[in-house]
Amino acid sequence: LPTRLPWLSYINFTLNFLSLVSGPIQRYEDYTEQQDKKTSGIDALTLVKVAERVTLGVFKGFVVSMRLLDQHKLAVAALGYDLSAAESIGITLQIVLLYPLYLYANFSGYCDVVIALGRLFRLELPENFNRPSSSENFINFWSRWHITLSGWLKTYVYSPLMMTLMPKVRGGAAADALVGAFAFFVTFFLVGAWHGTTTEFLFFGLLQGGGVVLPVVAEQGAE
Repeated sequence: LPTRLPWLSYINFTLNFLSLVSGPIQRYEDYTEQQDKKTSGIDALTLVKVAERVTLGVFKGFVVSMRLLDQHKLAVAALGYDLSAAESIGITLQIVLLYPLYLYANFSGYCDVVIALGRLFRLELPENFNRPSSSENFINFWSRWHITLSGWLKTYVYSPLMMTLMPKVRGGAAADALVGAFAFFVTFFLVGAWHGTTTEFLFFGLLQGGGVVLPVVAEQGAE
């Protein structure tokens, strides 16, 4: 049965500036668990680690990411010139590769700073990135990139969709697989679209959803 939440604790959680704007997303139960047990105190070693991670995050977010963004803009501008086919392909590849690298450096740098500062408030915020470039497929990618958002959408979008649609669909394993593919598409589209409401990010969401669904559909078609 649902329990009444302590209003002061919930207000503190809701107004937590460390995860209010962009994440990482911390669950309320994880937040309250830390409040109950409290993390270890702040010693000299902790301060050194905090300073190190803040420095790394600032460097990634304000130096590396801005340099990547400048290069991306230059590549986009270069498409307006009269280029050969090979040059156009090379510039297009630069655009495709540079922007995700910019997003990673910018967002992971921000998360480094927020997670490190959270430690000063005795909060262990969840990690949001785990070497996403080593992912084998789209699903694995989103278990490594913006991990907390993926987990949140799995809980509040994917699982409810599956529980709602599965009892209403008849047709055996093939139908179940297609329902799962549809739920995956909706979830991963939202994952991509969350990063921005421009057409670029909506297209990014479609690519993410399609990348997850197409292998499932192809497998069902082969059977």
